Amino acid sequence: MRKLLFAASLAFTVFALPISATAQNVGVQYNQMPVGTTAYYQHTDGRKWVDIYKGVKRGLHVVERFKGHKKSSGRPEQTQYFDKSGRLLNYRAYGDRAKPYKIAYKPFSCYYTVGDCTRPDGLVTV
Repeated sequence: MRKLLFAASLAFTVFALPISATAQNVGVQYNQMPVGTTAYYQHTDGRKWVDIYKGVKRGLHVVERFKGHKKSSGRPEQTQYFDKSGRLLNYRAYGDRAKPYKIAYKPFSCYYTVGDCTRPDGLVTV
């Protein structure tokens, strides 16, 4: 039994680790997603939100985020902008403010990266 477990763990190490080491970006394939696609999320602390894919604007994929689990036609909590590889480049957030603030990542956010992010991820507030 021990030999079987050792062989299984060795096989996992040999085959899975090289895959995870090369698969750095888990960006969403927005180019294959229909406009209006809706994703519902719930955080472990109970917060809920909805992301709605709005399509391409100025060459970037746009996702609007709303609080709660109801689709909204009002002002989103965030508007997120992704490149063609599905990497987060920047977002505009409102919160309780009348005017939005923008967070930009250069060249993109490492938030959705598995393992070490080999690209610089600088935060720029505009």
